[in-house]
Amino acid sequence: MSDKELKRLSVLQEICDQRITQSQAAQLLHISERQIRRLLQKYKAQGPAALA
Repeated sequence: MSDKELKRLSVLQEICDQRITQSQAAQLLHISERQIRRLLQKYKAQGPAALA
């Protein structure tokens, strides 16, 4: 996995652990909240492989 993918993975895990909000995650990754929701949905369905 690339550095970008690893950062996305760690941020999505923080959302799942309820340490940060989706809005905070969007700001950290410089993407929209809608894109965070899409990534989170794929991550929950397919696991880390969804981000590769």
